[in-house]
Amino acid sequence: MCARHIFANLQKKYKQMGPLHKTFWKCARAYNETVFWRQLEKMKNIKLEAYEDVKRTTDSHWSRAFFSDTTKSAAVENNISESYNAVLKDAREMPIIALLEEIRRHIMASNLVKIKEMESVTSLVTPKALAIMEKRKRSLKWCAPLSNGRGIYEVDHGKDKFVVHVRDNTSCTCREYEVSGIPCCHIMAAMWAEYKETKLPETVILDWYSVEKWKLCYSSLLFPVNGMELWETHSDIVVMPPPDRIMPGRPKNNNRIRDPSEEASQNSNKALTTCSNCGEKGHNIRTCPKEVVPKPPKPPQEFPSFHANAVMTCSNCQQTGHNKRKCKLDPVHKPTKLPRGRPKRQPTTNPTTDLTTD
Repeated sequence: MCARHIFANLQKKYKQMGPLHKTFWKCARAYNETVFWRQLEKMKNIKLEAYEDVKRTTDSHWSRAFFSDTTKSAAVENNISESYNAVLKDAREMPIIALLEEIRRHIMASNLVKIKEMESVTSLVTPKALAIMEKRKRSLKWCAPLSNGRGIYEVDHGKDKFVVHVRDNTSCTCREYEVSGIPCCHIMAAMWAEYKETKLPETVILDWYSVEKWKLCYSSLLFPVNGMELWETHSDIVVMPPPDRIMPGRPKNNNRIRDPSEEASQNSNKALTTCSNCGEKGHNIRTCPKEVVPKPPKPPQEFPSFHANAVMTCSNCQQTGHNKRKCKLDPVHKPTKLPRGRPKRQPTTNPTTDLTTD
């Protein structure tokens, strides 16, 4: 279980997280075991129940302090599985062949985006690794390296101090480089002090982040496939449905024909059918044992006309037979209608008084 799911379970159980939110993520993102146990002790002081729930989990699944040095991945969230499940959200409802075809087409489209992105890269390292390095370079202004003259540095970073090796095997006691494979700010500060510009920190990025390895991941191509109408069929291979599973107990028999006098079962949601020929229940007119009595045809339904008896009335002379436009009398002036609603308030004018001073 990744850190995101563990945090979601804690958030569901303890509605008001408060300081537990920051303390938990500090435990998850801590590269050193000492920092991890220190933050976990703070969680114990904040809420003992949450501390016990976290202790029951596997630390190596969600905290960087217990990640292996060989994986070279600092991800504490299982986002790749979440992305895969999001893609298959609609495809899960498809049949097996359509499901596999949807997965294949999605992978082809995704690989195309990656291949076009790789063709535009001119550096030796992937853009993602360079972006992480640029973000870590912002902390260089707080790092002060001190050398012992043999390629081993003591780097002051705020209130903390870390031991860095830059000559033989590049390493740092903060374990950020060991877990991720990308130099931390302490290694970069020590390399600038040791080599100046003759050896850049980008040269110690592990080979897993090289563009060559990146292209190797997408070297196996997926080829287009014809439609199902063009697929070859083999008569010797017949896919049969799985065998029926016999459930324990006596099988139910629902084929018994009920007598019309029997009442419907109380647990049944179906209503009894009524025959329109004989009026009895239990069957319809198609299965009626009696002779079908022909019914007289229904008379055509007449819809009343709303304009058949309408009489036109003139709004000018109030006579019938014509309207105002065809009226021969002079138009009668009608008083203007007052506006509807609440009358508008008239602005009041305040009398001005002249104040004269002697």
